[in-house]
Amino acid sequence: MKAYWIFVICLTVAYIIYYAVNIVRDLYGKKDENKSNEETFEVSASDEDAEDASISVTESDTGFSIGDESYETTVAADDEDDNQQSEADKEKDADAAFERRKALAESEMEDIRPCLSDEYTQEELRMTLINKGILGNRPALVWKSSIDKL
Repeated sequence: MKAYWIFVICLTVAYIIYYAVNIVRDLYGKKDENKSNEETFEVSASDEDAEDASISVTESDTGFSIGDESYETTVAADDEDDNQQSEADKEKDADAAFERRKALAESEMEDIRPCLSDEYTQEELRMTLINKGILGNRPALVWKSSIDKL
């Protein structure tokens, strides 16, 4: 007998014994025992005395205060003119950088001819697919499902 079958038989016997014991315990266990779903915790007296008190937080025009301590805040003045100028400068720099990159890319490009001279519009392609690849006097379309390649 192979080791696998010995293992399977031993495991099956162990499961049968385990479930039989659990079923017998459920059927013939102590029924008079009152089981409650409540949990009880022991709380010492020192925990009750050390109760956390809430701390008041107030806000004013010049700052805020937490409990007895107060904090002052200041508002930084915004220079709208400087922000507008810096944003305009950033836009000009970004446009100039874009133009440089565009000119560099165009200098490396090759002139090519499009090889597809008989394009299908979206509606023509939809009608071709509905008609199983045939549309008027155009050549029939042939396609293969990607499932076939798998």
